[in-house]
Amino acid sequence: MNNNPVDKAVAFQIKTYSRALAFFLSIVALSIGGGIYFLYRSKTLLMFRWADALNVTGHIENLRQSMSIYNPSDFVKYNLPDGLWSISYFLIIFSIWGKVGGENIVWFCLMPIIALILEFMQLTAIIPGHFDWWDVVCYSLPLIILITITIVKICTRKKSYHSLQ
Repeated sequence: MNNNPVDKAVAFQIKTYSRALAFFLSIVALSIGGGIYFLYRSKTLLMFRWADALNVTGHIENLRQSMSIYNPSDFVKYNLPDGLWSISYFLIIFSIWGKVGGENIVWFCLMPIIALILEFMQLTAIIPGHFDWWDVVCYSLPLIILITITIVKICTRKKSYHSLQ
């Protein structure tokens, strides 16, 4: 273990920048997902009531009109926002905790698992909504990537620990 104060300061700066970058990317992913909803989804969604409350509906209508020449695929309109929001959630949790694994893995997994449960509840008509396998993929893929990264980190630590002995 290196006790050099300069190395510790550099490591702290890198960790701080990583957390700030994660927070920024979380906002970007959340904004893109929300933007897709505002531009291409039904005006009956809850987000449009928020827009009304913020008195920005006119601006959104102008954007919808100018973007009407584009017709993104159904995947982009209906599934991609879910994946972006899932990624946004992981990034915001990382920006709070500053690491992945250990005691915080529950927080990383909480929302995607809830989202998957709700999606399957739509399949069984327990709650209203339209079940979609692509939503399952978009909720699951970031979770699978997170778990894979965590496992690789654990295996790498064990391997480096055993090589020191």
